[in-house]
Amino acid sequence: MIEIIAAIAFFNADISPQELYCAAHAVYHEARGEPSEGKILVADVIKNRVKSKYYPNSICEVVYAPHAFSGITKAKDPNPNSVEWLESVKAAALVMSDAAADITQGATMYYNPYKIKHPSWDYDKIILGPMIGHHRLVYEKRCTITQTEED
Repeated sequence: MIEIIAAIAFFNADISPQELYCAAHAVYHEARGEPSEGKILVADVIKNRVKSKYYPNSICEVVYAPHAFSGITKAKDPNPNSVEWLESVKAAALVMSDAAADITQGATMYYNPYKIKHPSWDYDKIILGPMIGHHRLVYEKRCTITQTEED
């Protein structure tokens, strides 16, 4: 847990240790073998979901929501001494502290086409985005209809 506290202090992040742990836990399980950009992508998607009205409004609720991230389970703890864990903590802290721009440009989903050929999504409601590392970004088509009164 010391690495979490150190990352919060280093990035001057306004986040609780538990919330940063949840983000880093997801980054670790979703992008452990990815370069830094892939880890940052996962953290950005988590942050974008927290900011969206269509998802829970806390990092831990987003990460541990049913079927949210296929690579993560609450029972699996990362090796705290591994380079992959420290890189995951760093990526999560960087994104959650607003020290890096959103490389996903607002994406709230992604998938790995090398592992999942045809996700079971309603393709009328999504836009497939670019690849970053081994992940393809996915943008949801959601809109708000505003009605105006006519005089």
